[in-house]
Amino acid sequence: MTKSRSVSPKMILYFTFFTTQLKIRKTRGITQEKLAELVELDTSSISHIENGKYYPSAENLEKILKVLKITPSELFMMEANAPIKDLIEEMNSAMQNNENLTRLMYKFYRSIKD
Repeated sequence: MTKSRSVSPKMILYFTFFTTQLKIRKTRGITQEKLAELVELDTSSISHIENGKYYPSAENLEKILKVLKITPSELFMMEANAPIKDLIEEMNSAMQNNENLTRLMYKFYRSIKD
């Protein structure tokens, strides 16, 4: 019997963080290089944060919020990411049915990069 898996609330929170940060950064016209400089991180760290490979410390999160001029509640607003919620539901379904998640993760990644 295959164990059913689903996307955890923590994972949804991280997905929301990454996508919202990326969109706000782009909207503000801030490059990864400039954000890295302003929060005293290297560019690869910012890239890893935005791609979900690295989770910022509380201190770095606070710096990012300050530079982007947003509050924690604005950063984590799920309603701002309705298409992403649909993709997360699709990923949950795929995991439960043992479907190919790589395709869905690519679709998710493309949706946040645009």
